[in-house]
Amino acid sequence: MAALTFWIISHANPALWLTETWATGGDVASQVFYAKVFMEWLPAGKVSGWLPESFAGFPAFTFYFPFPFTLAALLQFVVGQQVAFKLASMLPVFLLPVSTYVLGACWGWRVPMRLLASAGAMGFILGASTSIWGGNVLAQLAGEFAYSWGFLFAVLFWAAVSVALRRGGRWWLLAGFLEALVAVSHGYALLVAGFGAFLYLLVSRAMWRDLRIILQIHLLAFLLLGFWLIPLLENLPWTIPNDTPTSIGDWRTLWPESLWPLAMGWAPLLLMLAWKPRGWPRGITVVLGVCLLGLLGFIGGGRLGFADLRFFPYAQWAFAVASGIALGWLLQRWLRPASLLLAVAITIGLCAWWGPRLGTMEGWSRWNLSGYESKSMWPHYLATAQVNAGPLKGPRLVFEHDPANSDLGSTRALEALPMFGSRPALEGLYMESATSGPFIYQLQAEISQHPSSPLSRYPSSARSLDAAIGHLNEFYANRLILRSPEKQALFGADPRFRLVAQHGPLQTYELVDLQTQLVEVAVTPLALGSRDDWLGHAFRRFLLHFPYQERYVFLAPDEKLPDSASDQLPGQVDVKMFTRERLVFETDRPGQPHLIRMTYHPRWTSTGGEPIYLTEPSFMLIYPRSSKVELVYGRSRGDRVGSIFSLSGVLLLVWGLRRRAPFHPSPESNDPPAGRRRFFGFVLVLSVVILVAWWSDPEHAYQRGHQHFNESDWSGAAALFDQAFAGRRSPARKSEALFWAARTLDLGGMKDDAAARYEKLRANYPQSYWYPESVFRLIEIRHLNGENDRAKKLQAELVEAVPDNRWTREAQKFFGEAKSAE
Repeated sequence: MAALTFWIISHANPALWLTETWATGGDVASQVFYAKVFMEWLPAGKVSGWLPESFAGFPAFTFYFPFPFTLAALLQFVVGQQVAFKLASMLPVFLLPVSTYVLGACWGWRVPMRLLASAGAMGFILGASTSIWGGNVLAQLAGEFAYSWGFLFAVLFWAAVSVALRRGGRWWLLAGFLEALVAVSHGYALLVAGFGAFLYLLVSRAMWRDLRIILQIHLLAFLLLGFWLIPLLENLPWTIPNDTPTSIGDWRTLWPESLWPLAMGWAPLLLMLAWKPRGWPRGITVVLGVCLLGLLGFIGGGRLGFADLRFFPYAQWAFAVASGIALGWLLQRWLRPASLLLAVAITIGLCAWWGPRLGTMEGWSRWNLSGYESKSMWPHYLATAQVNAGPLKGPRLVFEHDPANSDLGSTRALEALPMFGSRPALEGLYMESATSGPFIYQLQAEISQHPSSPLSRYPSSARSLDAAIGHLNEFYANRLILRSPEKQALFGADPRFRLVAQHGPLQTYELVDLQTQLVEVAVTPLALGSRDDWLGHAFRRFLLHFPYQERYVFLAPDEKLPDSASDQLPGQVDVKMFTRERLVFETDRPGQPHLIRMTYHPRWTSTGGEPIYLTEPSFMLIYPRSSKVELVYGRSRGDRVGSIFSLSGVLLLVWGLRRRAPFHPSPESNDPPAGRRRFFGFVLVLSVVILVAWWSDPEHAYQRGHQHFNESDWSGAAALFDQAFAGRRSPARKSEALFWAARTLDLGGMKDDAAARYEKLRANYPQSYWYPESVFRLIEIRHLNGENDRAKKLQAELVEAVPDNRWTREAQKFFGEAKSAE
């Protein structure tokens, strides 16, 4: 097992793990900035805090997982920051086969089964069919190392639960501690691990006793986690669900090439399940149950606001491990004298299969671990960061998203600019934690030739240059870093911008007349709004009603704006101090509303006692009572409650260690016959639930709609798209399904039905990505029906809403051709 582990690590450029460069590649290129910040925070006793260098400020690590960064922060005192981060971000996935071996040892498997189960785990981590789902080496190199730590601890947690249930004693304390490590590593690991623990009840000989032990374990983990988990739950209203549904390309995504040889375990697995022998390995029921849990989460997670793709790796790992177990069981049962040698031979054969297929892993790890500093673009990158240096209280910068930026180390490399000396940058990582994210990605779409729109609930769309300038002012940003020749030519030709510097292909432009301040007297009239779906309402207005004729303030049920003078007069505001968690300013207009162009969060409070309100787009508003105002980002009620919970968890742990717990030896036989019946009943019920969830899933309907669309079955496709529209929840996803229903009917010649759906999209989802084309198609239909006046009105609406959009230009050409024909 050790040789297998060292062999696979040898293909990941281990010498580069110890070089003093900042790792890059995928999300890692941005993660290094947050890791460095965390390394500064942890020695001061902090595991989360406010970070104004990204997203106009956001609560870093309040809604993310601190264990990998804690490990790096501790290792920095031994090996330095850069190497510490590399070790923390590279180790976990390579230890997953080892943890699988430990799991088999705790379940009492013989060595052949342990070894081949670990080989199944090895085949899983070497899968190259996807690098975004998590769990495999490529996903870890793309930045999913927290996911890998969660996966590793989940397997060890199941091992500890097994021993706690079979032997009693104090093993439940270890299981509870491991579950806490699962949680602070990754949330999806906690969901699968926590529910997976109850799978032991399916084959339990003493169900009520075992249920009590499992609940004890969960209670201990929950209490230990309080310091972090309670603030996370408190922060949920200020996060953005990232529940973009996942589509599977083909069967090779489900069973990648690295797992193909393990298919030889399928026949013995079926034989084992059908025959139900007395020697059925203890624990295989849990492995198969985890597979079903992973499938259930993958198919139904999106309906609950989860990222469905995060569940499938557990199903893939479990089935690969079950295949290895079954193969080892077959060898052990019928070829016992040679079973160990055969297991070793099969593992060596698997290594021979994997070896020629490790080129991608070797190349990715070499690129990542050689670091920022080894890239040919490094001098240009560093010079760009330094030319954009500026204080926290100064104007921010925004950069163009461009695939060509991968030569910097990653397309996300510019998110780490503040780490290398630049002023605050608008975009960053952990976008789910920043309510300003949708607006910043919209601004990015307005300055990018190839924009990124990662928030499916709030899809960005191209708008005019005037809109970009307005939005730059709104976010107090005056610097742009552009890469594409098209955008460089566009902004370079506009007198409102000047070229500041060029370093290689990166050009820095400055907005000549920045008209806003970080803190200013709010002179725009204020309107009152509800907190119900405030972010969706604010995003829609950001696209359609900017510049604001009135600025909405979104009030909680117990909030009320103070009375102020009817005339909101301009005033002078001077920012005296701005650190990460403290803002001090002086104003000559106390009593009037002041806009703070920083992301709202309820942890910000005024030392003078003034309430802080949420105003659009996602900023703070305050009515100063005096000329000097001081705001601080501090501890919340959740922090205090969480600390009490964690203290209670530590006391429970100490009590458990001191208490003489009953010890009951492991039963000699394997899972009892009654347990197997319970297991098969569970499999049947859960399989039915999975099939029903899959068939009724709106995403399944949407995918089948496209299949019918490709076959020119217009009526069938439209019905499925309508079904997807009815089942989807977020406006962005609903508008997508509605557009394809309309487009399908349009192509099928059912123009009136298509027009009705286009009109519905136009009326209800004008902020949608699909709005411009929908209006264009409506123009097309109205013109075809001879309704020229209605078509012209729609064309004028399109010009006003999205003047620089492709479909606006297409509509103009259409009218030009019509005029020539007349």
